[in-house]
Amino acid sequence: MPLRAVFARSTGGYPTTLYIDTYGSSEVSDIAWNMVDFGGANTLSGLIAADGRGTPVNVTVTEPFLTAALGGAASATLTGAAAEFNAARLGSATNRQYYGGTSMGVPGVGDLTKVVARVTGLTPGNAYAFTFVGSRNVDSAYSCTTLYRAIGANTRSDTLITRFNSTNVATVPDIVADADGGITLEISDENDTVGEAFYLLAFKIEGVVEHLSPNILWYGNSFTSMGDIPGKVAELAELAGYERPYCYTQIGEGMPVAWHTNRLAAAPEQSVDHITGTGRWDYVVLQGYPIEACSAITSSPPAYVYYPYRPLPAEGFIPDSIVLVDRVRSASAGGNSKTILYETWPLAEGFPAFYPDRMASPAVMEEETRANYAAVQAVLKDVYGRDAAAMANVGEAFGRLDFDTDLYNADLIHAGPLGQTLSAMVLFSEIYDVDMKDSGVTWEVAYAVGWTTANETEWNALVKAADYVRAPKGLIITIR
Repeated sequence: MPLRAVFARSTGGYPTTLYIDTYGSSEVSDIAWNMVDFGGANTLSGLIAADGRGTPVNVTVTEPFLTAALGGAASATLTGAAAEFNAARLGSATNRQYYGGTSMGVPGVGDLTKVVARVTGLTPGNAYAFTFVGSRNVDSAYSCTTLYRAIGANTRSDTLITRFNSTNVATVPDIVADADGGITLEISDENDTVGEAFYLLAFKIEGVVEHLSPNILWYGNSFTSMGDIPGKVAELAELAGYERPYCYTQIGEGMPVAWHTNRLAAAPEQSVDHITGTGRWDYVVLQGYPIEACSAITSSPPAYVYYPYRPLPAEGFIPDSIVLVDRVRSASAGGNSKTILYETWPLAEGFPAFYPDRMASPAVMEEETRANYAAVQAVLKDVYGRDAAAMANVGEAFGRLDFDTDLYNADLIHAGPLGQTLSAMVLFSEIYDVDMKDSGVTWEVAYAVGWTTANETEWNALVKAADYVRAPKGLIITIR
């Protein structure tokens, strides 16, 4: 299925770093390397950002190095400003890189005055910075000074003495992508001197680019794991034409938010820091224990409720949720993440000794639950900004269908297949900022691939409910 849209927030993209190895043999490291062989007219489409996210950026080599001009061992260890390129150097047993030059007297090499590559898929008008490294660890009468030029809507260049280089890089900042979203790179000998050589081991690109898929960290319990809601959201995104998002789940079966808060304090590497290097979480989905966000439990909870942390969950849900988000955002990987508050649904009508003994009705339970999730959202917006948190009102969507027991599992607590479909719809719509009716996903397609068990009538009702809870409710009039 063709990509229908590039995933990006309203900011127009994300600060991104892309690493390119021009020989194509980088060792495995904690950042993603893109292997583009500059020894031929090769193209690599959809470069991967250093944090593992997909991008629409492409590199095409239009004037390559001569294939015979492969050699020039790099310095044993790159340090200083060049240290970040060690993975490219270590990828080959002989530390090989391509080189070019004029009248070098190397059999089979011949003359090569410059190498040209075109970077596309950038955002027109955005500025990008390029960092290049070359390293020739052999003594020579020549300095092997290499000129690196970048040409977009403007042109800039820098030079690097590559002979015995182990610490320095060439930097070409503030190159504005042209109207086609492209920048052309030229690598050559600074003065086209006979016998001189120019080198390119690797380079990186920095700037704001649109990403094809988000990284999503999930905190929840069986309401998230049953039916694999993260997986269903990822599959729905693919059906809608997006690249599959990266999802990492932290599940505490039967556990409230406090369980995750405590666990995160003890072992952050298990969740927030799971993405290493320069990785970032775009979204963090938070889902609490089904009855902790309302007053359904008293100081003497019923035997069928497992809640070991507090006798009054509603009193703990709001501060526990805020502490969890604070801890996520205090880590570098979660610092710019947006929280999606996954509002759960009420227990179904007919659940033993619950209605009206502990709550008046499912509608009352849902309204109270939603109000407490909204209270968390309000605090997060106040602390971190208006775009810091959003509501995925799954419980409200259940209410739009009158809490029909067909949405539930036989235990009248968890969602059944229809409820899982509805949950994934609401979460997908909130993360990707698109209504289901506009997503391009039809019942015929979703049913054919097994994403849903709903019939067409049920599907239409689910779509309508999912879209309703995202729509503005009423008109706000300000009187001055």
